[in-house]
Amino acid sequence: MNDLNRLQLENSLTPILISLWNANNEEKVGEALVRLVYVPKEFDGSNPPKVRFTLLMRNGRCQDSLNCDKVFVDLFDDIVLHLYKRTIGI
Repeated sequence: MNDLNRLQLENSLTPILISLWNANNEEKVGEALVRLVYVPKEFDGSNPPKVRFTLLMRNGRCQDSLNCDKVFVDLFDDIVLHLYKRTIGI
């Protein structure tokens, strides 16, 4: 995966993350930062990409992905994996 594909993937995940959070929580997100912290050189099915995100709530509070509910993070990781596979053509 080249840098352009990586940037496109991060940019496409941001609105999905915001919508997913806002649909499932009373506290609403205004902005989000998504970073791919690990992208496999050769994807073999057992080494999915790792993503970290920071949510900036409309009230000014920040929330890190490491402090989010495990179910929410797992759901977002599944979305990341699906979009990653589509990006690399699997």
